[in-house]
Amino acid sequence: MRSTRSSAGQQRSSPLVAGACIAFAVAGALATLGCVLALYVESSGLGSPRDTGMRPGYSALLIGGAVAGIALPAAACFTVLRGSRRVVVVVAVLAAIAVALAVLGITG
Repeated sequence: MRSTRSSAGQQRSSPLVAGACIAFAVAGALATLGCVLALYVESSGLGSPRDTGMRPGYSALLIGGAVAGIALPAAACFTVLRGSRRVVVVVAVLAAIAVALAVLGITG
């Protein structure tokens, strides 16, 4: 991992590390989107036997997958990035949580 030093002696993250964090975050967002979409399909009853509700175990796994899709990339990027870029990670996580809650609110 290559990094450069700023004038204040702090370590700055290299563009390669930032790019890897962005790629990891995009993969996590796609996983979260897939889990939320599957949760919506499960709640609408598509593909399940008639007169059955949502399967609690399956729903719990989907919710866990959606949370992991946001939390794992955020934790990895927060750990790897230095300085002010951590603020960007925190803001992105809060935005992702807000979007996920909005999607669940709209579909629910």
